[in-house]
Amino acid sequence: MQEKNTKYKELNSKPLASFFILHSSFRGFTLLEAVITIAIIGILSGIGIVSLTSSRNQAKLKSAQTEVAATIKLAQSYALQGKNCDGNMPSSYKFHIRNNKDYSIRCNDSIDVENYSLSGGVIFSPATGDISFDVPNANTNIPLGTSINFQSGSATGTISINRYGAVTIN
Repeated sequence: MQEKNTKYKELNSKPLASFFILHSSFRGFTLLEAVITIAIIGILSGIGIVSLTSSRNQAKLKSAQTEVAATIKLAQSYALQGKNCDGNMPSSYKFHIRNNKDYSIRCNDSIDVENYSLSGGVIFSPATGDISFDVPNANTNIPLGTSINFQSGSATGTISINRYGAVTIN
């Protein structure tokens, strides 16, 4: 008995050795525990990636909506100013959607003054729509208002323009 206590005291004076002797029943994780831990980490990572992708699409969508709203307001401003187009006084300025990605400001329904493109995979859905502002008072030809729809992945958004030319991002 005396011999055992002496041996224990020797090992106990060495911290690392005493840990292994005192905890010799600890053998590690079972395969089931490791698989469950990895599965939980995988599920949480998947949720995080989906959430991140959704947030990116929403940010791209909001950015595109803001750019298009600014372009519509610019066309309205050109009409209020009576800005010359090709050296002539235009009768109107128009926000024109050319396809699902490209749009422009036109004067007199035919001359593209400025051209733009949506970026980041955002598209017009559907790709139709013109909003015209008459020179010099920027009256619009929209009877009850209209909207322009956007899509980025599964995210969708709208810009509404009322008959007085006020632009709202929805």
